[in-house]
Amino acid sequence: MIRIKIDRGDLQERIDRHDPGWIDAAKSKTDALEADPASEVASIWSPIKAVFMELQHSKCIFCEKEIENQPIEQDVEHFRPKNNVKPWKVPDWMKDGERITVSQPVTGSEPGYRLLAYNFLNYAAACKTCNSTRKRDYFPIAGSTRKCGAKNPARMKTEKAYLIYPISDIDDDPEDLIEFRGLSPQAKLTTGFGRKRALVTIELFRLDDTDERPYLFKKRAEKIWLLHLCLKQIEEGNAAERADARRVVDFLTSPQSEHTNCLRCFHKLCQEDPVEAESIAAAALALWTSVSP
Repeated sequence: MIRIKIDRGDLQERIDRHDPGWIDAAKSKTDALEADPASEVASIWSPIKAVFMELQHSKCIFCEKEIENQPIEQDVEHFRPKNNVKPWKVPDWMKDGERITVSQPVTGSEPGYRLLAYNFLNYAAACKTCNSTRKRDYFPIAGSTRKCGAKNPARMKTEKAYLIYPISDIDDDPEDLIEFRGLSPQAKLTTGFGRKRALVTIELFRLDDTDERPYLFKKRAEKIWLLHLCLKQIEEGNAAERADARRVVDFLTSPQSEHTNCLRCFHKLCQEDPVEAESIAAAALALWTSVSP
């Protein structure tokens, strides 16, 4: 997960250019929902999915896998669920070891964030696994009060959301909270709420689960090996080979590449601990070329 750097005003302008009138329609529908809380939430977000796909370089906002040319794999994700919020069960190891608790009713669901149903700062493009299988209607918070009636996502920090919203600057930069050691994501901080946010985000989307999400590990392994080869080429190749390798390294560590956070961390490790990086690269090659999916 990486931050998608865009000013809020620029994002609105992109939406306006892509679908003139959408912003006005969204405001009207929000006003109607506020006037009649029992009214139905109508789907108008699909027409601007292309804006988020382009903004995110055709990657899932959460797991960073490519979802281009796979329309059935693309969802407009409501970061804060629009209809209801289901209780998320905190794993025992988080309760005991990390002392992570969530604010939610003992039984049943809570009302969703209906007034954010049409707010583009509550949107992102996500793959089906992250959106439908993993996140669903979960939105764990640590704060004592869920702000279900709020209309501005940028003013909801008192909720202390555990999940990280990567678009624009309304939330923490994911790379300040999550880093990779080889193929696996981990919390970058050793203490504090930022550490807990990283752990919950990784756990909820199963970003470190080799059994449930083997494709992520395969693709990270492939990219790490390619990055490793190019870094070697920069050291050992001729002038033309070094120039080509630098272009590939620049691309792999850019927002356009799949698994940017993972590759940036590996690039840094190559500079700080070449011996460990060599070991990780060898393991990545073994995984990438294995028969398992």
